[in-house]
Amino acid sequence: MMFAIVKDTTTASEEYFMEKVLDLISGKMGGAFEAAGYDRTYGRVTVSNRPDLCEQLSAAMNAIYSANPNFADELYQKYFPQDYVNRIDFTAEEKAYLAQSPTLRVAALKENYPLLYQEGGQLKGILPSCLQLITQRTNLNFEYVYGETMTELETLVREGKADLIGMYLNDDQAADQSGWTRTPSYARLDLVVLMNKRTSASASMTMAVPEGITMKPTQPEDKIRFYKTYLDCIRAVNEGRADYVRMPAAFAEDFYSRDYYANINLITLNNDHEEVTLAMPQPADVLLYSIFSKAIHNFSQMEKECLVSQNLLQIRKSAVTIKSLLYSNPLMMLSVCVGGIGLIF
Repeated sequence: MMFAIVKDTTTASEEYFMEKVLDLISGKMGGAFEAAGYDRTYGRVTVSNRPDLCEQLSAAMNAIYSANPNFADELYQKYFPQDYVNRIDFTAEEKAYLAQSPTLRVAALKENYPLLYQEGGQLKGILPSCLQLITQRTNLNFEYVYGETMTELETLVREGKADLIGMYLNDDQAADQSGWTRTPSYARLDLVVLMNKRTSASASMTMAVPEGITMKPTQPEDKIRFYKTYLDCIRAVNEGRADYVRMPAAFAEDFYSRDYYANINLITLNNDHEEVTLAMPQPADVLLYSIFSKAIHNFSQMEKECLVSQNLLQIRKSAVTIKSLLYSNPLMMLSVCVGGIGLIF
């Protein structure tokens, strides 16, 4: 690998700084080649005072990618096979901790499709699937401690009844301000806005937000009103006590599978998503945080995609209610009512 330095325009101090940087890069590159089973000298990074040569190399690479856009992926698959990609370099201290195969208590909402839910007497969801992948890589075991709200999950951990939160939805800034440390995300869920049909977007609105969740309103002048859960939020919007709520589309899908909300319009959001992570209270256990980070970063792209897709494709069974029948098939319900009245009289 070469970096061009133009002698006429580069000062001595800049050249010295660049050479130090390249020495650091060479060390990292050499270590990577050595870890992959090659001679570390292949990872040498040098300085070139031939910018014209670097331009020729750049032009050659552009020509290669024009001819074969998958060139980099093909090289990666050839020289970094799956058995190497899936290796995790745990430190001696981490290995000693994992050798004990400890069981960690995970605070979670019991019915929160698609993150965690019961189906046919079995526990399913993105979170159990994620923890299973972590177990395969670390030998860690997990058990669940359930709460009813996001705030309760935080309380369970702070009171020592759980070791970590399994479905944390706030971003890094909100986590830091409230005393939590997030792991790398293990899932991303698309967001939607559910808005009351009678709401005028031009006026100041009220946004419904679950307790324990930090969100910015759509408009700076909008107010925020907190409710216990996302379900309470969607009911408040439907009843006109709040104007809108922003939530993962999968949550809304689950709510609609169990009830009908006649006064709500659904608005899709482009490239807006919620990251789902594990979270530990600050100051975080550095050893445990390192283990989780290494395990989650080790998930392949296919595994990450399957975590979400397999659980979103699950067909949820919901009870049929009079209300759902009325909105789904009003003519049939009208006929039943008329027939019932005819029998009575």
